[in-house]
Amino acid sequence: MKTTKHTFLLLFILSSIQLIAQNPARDLIKEKKIEAQLKSIDSTIVNTYRKATIAMDQNNLKLADSLYSIVYTKAPTFDPVIRRLGMIRLQLGNSKEGIELCEKAIAINKTSYNLLSLAYCYFIDVNNRNLGKASSLLKEAQTLPDGDDPDILSLLGQIALQEQNIVDFRSVTSELLEKHSDLMVTHYFAAILASQDGKWKLAENEIQQAKKMGLPEETVKAFLDSGVSSNLNKRQYGY
Repeated sequence: MKTTKHTFLLLFILSSIQLIAQNPARDLIKEKKIEAQLKSIDSTIVNTYRKATIAMDQNNLKLADSLYSIVYTKAPTFDPVIRRLGMIRLQLGNSKEGIELCEKAIAINKTSYNLLSLAYCYFIDVNNRNLGKASSLLKEAQTLPDGDDPDILSLLGQIALQEQNIVDFRSVTSELLEKHSDLMVTHYFAAILASQDGKWKLAENEIQQAKKMGLPEETVKAFLDSGVSSNLNKRQYGY
């Protein structure tokens, strides 16, 4: 079921920020588990892997690529480094190799995170963009352990917005509110959904909460100026 109502005219707002990267920090517990796996393979490259991850998180993709490549050479079946290297290669302009590396990671170990990485490639790649394939990968990821990870849900939400699919967007937003109410993207999506439903005060409250959690001021202003503020004024003055 699709809709062309007010909310989905806000896609320009969504495209102005990378919501997939809005989590406040990498999950250190999960990262320690990954490093422990690598240590069991080759303890001498754990520090290199750690430095590569820091470089990636700082968007220093070339440095991350070179460091992850060292790890990949010494641990060619270690799927976390393969998927991360794939995503980096794609962002550096090598779409084909990036997708192939992410597919290799899945072939080695079909995890929710490996499926997410390939889905993200299909979402951001200008040459091979395929929202349907990305959505299918994410929905498969949801059936696996860690399938409720906020990155999976937020990317599903972005795809639903792009496809103007209110049913999927409502489902994703509901799950984010239930499981990840501490994230900015949750309240941003909740604001969009509230405006879609004509709940203008709720929309204002949710967008202001998202702002407190890091949503850029210009995005908040664009959202309110898109019709939320004017509809609030109409209610206030009985227009």
